[in-house]
Amino acid sequence: DDCRSGHYSGDRDREQYCDVREQTIPARSQLRVDGRENGGIEIIGSDRKDILVISKIQAQAGSESDAKDIAGEIRIDIGDEIRAEGPSKRWRSSWSVSYEIQVPRKINLDLSATNGGISIENVDGRLEFETTNGGISLTRYPRDA
Repeated sequence: DDCRSGHYSGDRDREQYCDVREQTIPARSQLRVDGRENGGIEIIGSDRKDILVISKIQAQAGSESDAKDIAGEIRIDIGDEIRAEGPSKRWRSSWSVSYEIQVPRKINLDLSATNGGISIENVDGRLEFETTNGGISLTRYPRDA
């Protein structure tokens, strides 16, 4: 929502561009996500039968046009692992991708991030996760009696 509404942070002397991409994929027993550098991961478990991947792409550069060009070069790979590939860093430019992923409640997770947080809520499975310089949040809602 922050990306769609234009509220995102970054250097005030650089222009920013933000894009949101969504893709639905079939459910699987394990999900691996690599948030890479500066990308956070939010996993939300529910009664859904598939996996919805919402990718929030942010790019910063000297001009909005350059930032938009950088964002256009970013590819979200959704294979055995979900991860972003993009252009190499240029002087005073950068990019990152954060994920909100809605999954079936029963799924095993393998998540990694650097400079981004990891949030997992309402997932019932084996959880492996690691972040450097990012917060961690684990939430489980009580089941109905």
